[in-house]
Amino acid sequence: MVRWQRVHRWWRAHRYSIAAQALALLPWQLDPVLWTFAGVIGLVVDRRRRDYARENQRWVRHAEHRQLLSWRWVLGVYWSYARYYVETLRAWHDATPLLERLEVVGDNEVRQLSEAGQGCVIALAHVGNWDLAGAWAAMAGLGVVAVAERLSEPAVTAFFDELRTNLGIEVVSPGVSGTRSLLRALRQGTRV
Repeated sequence: MVRWQRVHRWWRAHRYSIAAQALALLPWQLDPVLWTFAGVIGLVVDRRRRDYARENQRWVRHAEHRQLLSWRWVLGVYWSYARYYVETLRAWHDATPLLERLEVVGDNEVRQLSEAGQGCVIALAHVGNWDLAGAWAAMAGLGVVAVAERLSEPAVTAFFDELRTNLGIEVVSPGVSGTRSLLRALRQGTRV
């Protein structure tokens, strides 16, 4: 039992880097198949989060009696998260193909503030790939500082911090020191 626990702990610490390496071997054209498959698997296996997502969808959509449609919405939640993970883990090796397909809308104000040397706060809804948004901003010459939660597994936190740093995003932790870093970045004309 102790050996299995060690293997399980090792897997939990390294699963994202292993997935990133595997994705680097596959053509990006397979990504929609991968995230669709992963979304369905997640929906089927993860009952606790599935029920949570279902209740959130019912609440947000005011859908008390739409049983069938609520399951479709929940699958959409899982599909969206799976897409985020596939794209983000693929970006570990090379974000260029993803950034080339990215459509950016409404960035004029951010660019104007940057040219004027003014910082600004960019708030993204919890949808889509916010890491790619940060990578795009860094590629466009718009420095970005982002708050990233500290996960319960330090190895996973370290993996995502390194990934975001490689994408050109300066990562700060939540809390007082993170807030100070954000305020300093704003005063220096950076996007947070």
